Amino acid sequence: MKELKGTILFLSMLSVFLFLIISFLYVKNRRFIAEISICQENFYKNQVILKNSNELIETLTTNFILTYRANGIMIDSMLQLKTEKNKDILMKELVGEHSKLVFRYSQLHCNVCVDQEVKFLKDLIDEIGDENILILAHYDSFRNLSLFKRTNQVSTKVFNIKDIKLPIEEYNIPYYFVVNKDLHISDVMIPTKYLPERTQSYLEFVKEKYYSPIN
Repeated sequence: MKELKGTILFLSMLSVFLFLIISFLYVKNRRFIAEISICQENFYKNQVILKNSNELIETLTTNFILTYRANGIMIDSMLQLKTEKNKDILMKELVGEHSKLVFRYSQLHCNVCVDQEVKFLKDLIDEIGDENILILAHYDSFRNLSLFKRTNQVSTKVFNIKDIKLPIEEYNIPYYFVVNKDLHISDVMIPTKYLPERTQSYLEFVKEKYYSPIN
């Protein structure tokens, strides 16, 4: 009888011991799995950061080369654009006697990217006036142009033209430039979605250079 009780006690203690070991291993295994998941997540995030960094470096390098080549080019004085009412107007008429900041984009470009640039431009318009800013777009229909203006609440006139005959056009990207009364372009800048503050710095630079009271 005593041996039976001893056996039962032993088996009970063994069961408790095994239960504790299994519980310990289970908890440890869950922690191990959680740590692996965290490591995998961090690895993925680092890969994304590295990919974005490489893309940013490549984009900025390309932008630098394109803007360097574009600066100083002269726009054709007889270049015709379409008003929002589908009337022809010459580029030289739009520019007049004072330098204009131009934002160039197409309906094919990233909508989010263009919308972001328009927000920055609207802030600048409040400071320098919409008479100093030209938005040159390319839309297949004036209906889409009007929809864009309504959606973004743009009060500035938007002119429609497929190609303004600049080498940078072939890259199919939005860009800024300043055009003077002789239709020479300068201060070309290609915005990037990764650095919105770059656009803000550029617009501040243009404002100070061309539209401050001392100019």
